[in-house]
Amino acid sequence: MSEPRTRITLDLRLSGKPVEGEIAATGEKPRSFSGYAGLIAALESIRLANARDPDEEMAGAGGGE
Repeated sequence: MSEPRTRITLDLRLSGKPVEGEIAATGEKPRSFSGYAGLIAALESIRLANARDPDEEMAGAGGGE
């Protein structure tokens, strides 16, 4: 079974230093970033927002303790 994928839009302003821009998953609000570390942090925030842990979903479906 293949894992779901997320399409990412990346808008870069390459003329300045550091690199700047916005990154967004389809249907989500763009996240601004500055520098390569900022780009990676924005990408990671998208990954975490879209990650689904089946164990967490099952725990939430049980209605609590």
